Amino acid sequence: IPAWEYAQEKGIKIGTTPYANVYEVSEWALATTLAMQRDLFSLGPQGTEKFHTITSLPDLTVGVVGFGHIGQKYADMISAIGAKEIVYWNRSKKDSKHIATEKDEVFEKSDIVFVALGDEAKDAVTSKELSKMKRGALLVSIAHHGIINEKDLSEAIKAGKIRAALDIVEDRELFKDFPVRDWY
Repeated sequence: IPAWEYAQEKGIKIGTTPYANVYEVSEWALATTLAMQRDLFSLGPQGTEKFHTITSLPDLTVGVVGFGHIGQKYADMISAIGAKEIVYWNRSKKDSKHIATEKDEVFEKSDIVFVALGDEAKDAVTSKELSKMKRGALLVSIAHHGIINEKDLSEAIKAGKIRAALDIVEDRELFKDFPVRDWY
């Protein structure tokens, strides 16, 4: 926790609440995934698109990179509404109905990749991983700064390789000119 020593000096109590935001963050990720996959932003009333076809969840493999509380909840939620298959990578295998695999395979096999890694995973997603993704695949992330290399992500979106939705971006200038169909 940044500045924890300062907080203690000021008499501010710090507690661990590992499940406090699991549902809220997982719901945001699921809602964002569905909005991007259904292309609601560009097909909706304020959008610029009139028509195009999209692929529904029963035809899609969803990959989860980081299978902690949030990654598992997201996987369960998207599975419950019909995703064809859920694969995941985690440092340790979890007891789950979903399929554990290697990190590279998650990126190669998935139509949607959800990144839910903690601060300790700096540069876990770079051009190496992004280049393995299927053309047109969607990357959704709740990861903190530095987990996904933003310059590499920007280049992959600019090249038309992938689409992405992140809740936290440090360098907004890298993404300012992308259409909402490709970037949220």
